[in-house]
Parts: sequence; structure tokens; C-alpha cells
Amino acid sequence: MHGDFGLSVVPVLGPNSQITPSGLYVNSITAGGPAAQAGLQRSDIITAIADQPISGADQLQETSLTKRPGTTVAVEFRRGNEMHTANIVLG
Repeated sequence: MHGDFGLSVVPVLGPNSQITPSGLYVNSITAGGPAAQAGLQRSDIITAIADQPISGADQLQETSLTKRPGTTVAVEFRRGNEMHTANIVLG
């Protein structure tokens, strides 16, 4: 069994990089899902997962596949010009 964040993302390329994303744009949120319950919204940009800066789009999937449901994962994200941290309890 593996965890689920309850969201889908699209990589956002940084200004100086063609390969490494500067974040993951939250494209959609599952209503009532783990990310929604933690306060994330569509158009937030995730910049770090479990204290690890975003290194690729597969990072979210890798985290969900290696963590069990009920595990809490800290996610740093940008909303507008403000940085936030949320603790997502994987579904």
C-alpha cells in the first residue's frame, strides 16, 4: 500500500534551467483529499517536499510510493508572493 497526496502537478521550469524545475504547479486538487485538507489550492507552487527542494516531477510520485497512508509529509509551497508550509497526511 502506498500514500496519496490527492493532487496533480505540472513542473515549473526555473529561469536559469531547462531541466530542473523550480517547483511543481498544482494543476488540480481532489476535493476533500489530503492536500485539500492541508490547505493547498490549485495554482500553488510546491517548492519542497519533506525538506527536499524540488528536483523533478517524479519526486511527488516517489514520495507517495515510498510512504504509507497516514504518514505526514511536510510540503513547502508558494501562493502568490508568500511562502507557506503544510503538513499533508497521505491518504
